[in-house]
Amino acid sequence: MYCFNILTVILAISVGCVECHHKAACPTYWTNRGDFCYRLYSTEKTWVDAEAFCKTIGAPNGQGIAHLASVHSADEQQDLYDYWKTHRNEIPSSVVYSSNTEYPGLWIGLNDIAHNRDWRYTDGSTVDYTNWLNGEPNNCCGGEAAVHMWDGPHHNGGWNDIAHNSQEWTFPFICKMPASSCH
Repeated sequence: MYCFNILTVILAISVGCVECHHKAACPTYWTNRGDFCYRLYSTEKTWVDAEAFCKTIGAPNGQGIAHLASVHSADEQQDLYDYWKTHRNEIPSSVVYSSNTEYPGLWIGLNDIAHNRDWRYTDGSTVDYTNWLNGEPNNCCGGEAAVHMWDGPHHNGGWNDIAHNSQEWTFPFICKMPASSCH
């Protein structure tokens, strides 16, 4: 009888772990990647407004669980860049940098709002990977405290620092939040 009870407990724990693993999921319209969910928003916003929007997701009081995406590996960078390129046709416009060429940008959560060149993610995660373009971050003209992936010739999703709260710089953005799971 004692052995039967121990086997029952072990089986229950094993089944519980399997169930938790399979229940990790993302809400409708979100894309799952491992333990996280991502969603591209095509509405162009300043970096500040994009982060504020992401933070409203998941809670009615504006203290949600989503933030602008943090990027922690070359694989995650490539996945986000590919996701953006795949859904780019859903984005109605992009910033025009010259009379002939558009170089779209996409906000991520890396920032230096404190202006001390100590880059941080809005979700509080560690900065353990970067994909800066050559010469970046350069704080050109002062006040470049937010980061966007940049596309166009020779950019391929590389990162550039840019003004975070100027209506001159509005981009689509990707929010990221933990996938739900049972505990």
